[in-house]
Amino acid sequence: MTDKTMSISNQVKYLKTLNGVTWILAGISDIFSGAIPSTLTSIFLIISLALQLKVSLSKKESDDEMSLGNKIKAGAMTQSIMHIIFCAAAVVLFALTRFPNLHIDWKNLIVPVFFIFIGIEYIIWGLSFKKLEEE
Repeated sequence: MTDKTMSISNQVKYLKTLNGVTWILAGISDIFSGAIPSTLTSIFLIISLALQLKVSLSKKESDDEMSLGNKIKAGAMTQSIMHIIFCAAAVVLFALTRFPNLHIDWKNLIVPVFFIFIGIEYIIWGLSFKKLEEE
């Protein structure tokens, strides 16, 4: 542990934005089968864990009224955007099921898509917070 205090913006950068990137990369690598993609998925998830531990074990700047408000707004913005994404995904899935000759191994896509959606949510939250902090 270090004596340096981690700013709120750095906490969000590590916990949300960079963590989101690692989740998306884990999801993309998990789409493929084999030893190398599986190893990459594990590495990305370990990086995600390391980012979370970095913030958890660091001395952190306390939230002020503005940062708390921005966190609430960022969460609300993220929820709205994720609703749009899930609705669009539902439309695409509905359309794909209408093609009887299209053979997609849905079972093997559930975990990667889950990872990717987690990553998208984290990135949207992190970028929304950053935008609000800059205003």
